[in-house]
This record gives sequence, C-alpha cells and structure tokens, in this order.
Amino acid sequence: MNICVFGSAKEFNSSIMAEARKLGRLIGSMGYGLTYGGFGEGLLSEVAKGVKEYGGYITTVAPQTPRLNNTLFQEIDELILSEDKRKRKELQEKNSDMFVVLPTGIGVLDELFEILVLKSYGELKQRIVIVNIENMYDNLKVLLQDMDAMEYCDFVDSVDRILFSGNQQFCLLYTSDAADEAR
Repeated sequence: MNICVFGSAKEFNSSIMAEARKLGRLIGSMGYGLTYGGFGEGLLSEVAKGVKEYGGYITTVAPQTPRLNNTLFQEIDELILSEDKRKRKELQEKNSDMFVVLPTGIGVLDELFEILVLKSYGELKQRIVIVNIENMYDNLKVLLQDMDAMEYCDFVDSVDRILFSGNQQFCLLYTSDAADEAR
C-alpha cells in the first residue's frame, strides 16, 4: 500500500514536527510506502525520515524545476517527474492507495479540495485521512458537515472514507482496514 501524504516543506512547532515523524515511523513500520512531493526540509521531510527509520519505500512525485535536486529528500527510492504541479497531483493520485493530509498551508488545502471534489464525482476511491493535530482542521470539519446538511455537497455520503483524527495510531489502523479492503 502506498500512502500519499500532503503537507508542507516548512518548519512548524516541535509538537507538529514530532507528529509528522511519528506518522512516518508508523507508515514504515507497517510496511507501507510513502508517496509525496519529495521535499528535503520541513514537515514532509520529517515524515520521510520516519519512513526511512523502518526501511520504508519512498516515491517522490515532483515537477521538473531548475532547483529540483537542491530541494529533494536524499533517500528517495523512486523519482517520478511531472511537467508541472497539476500533473504532479494527477500522478500522486494514480500512485497512491490512500491520502493523509497534515496541518499546513494553502497549497495543501488545494490538494485536499481537489481529492474531495474527485471523491464527490466518484472518480476517487481511496480513503482520505485528515490529521487534525492541534485542532487545525476543526473549522474545516464543521464547514464540510454544514455543507452536507444543506445538501451543497454529496461526498459526505462516503464519510466513512474521510476521517478526521488527531491520533496517529488510529489513522494507521484505519489505513490497515483500507489495505484489507484492497486485497
């Protein structure tokens, strides 16, 4: 199983960085692979380091840019290059069995909403886990529930596929259930 993690290349406070490393360790210890943008710094780097601590496989999907080699995590196993960021998202979707969204900025919200839209159209079957560290996504959860109650969106019909959790262990247990379903 390959898990695509959306997050930031920026540094965050130590508790968020520690949770990212813990997520990576769990992914690696369960024998899952990581698919991500390949950043060698910040939150996503912590996930990758955690995966590598357990000998996990890392696939980087990155747009070709002049400074690409200066920004990549050095211990990747596979590099898939895309023409641009839009193609990168498409390749990440194609190469992932599940999505995990960490607290971060506007770029990750773009990635999250794209997979939510695809899910609402029935074009995405993978589970989505939104990791709610330090209650970052509380307001988003309320917004999505309100939109569902007002019948503005219909992806919440598959709410069993969208999990808000601040508990990393629970996230990966949920992932394990998804792996069983995929077999």
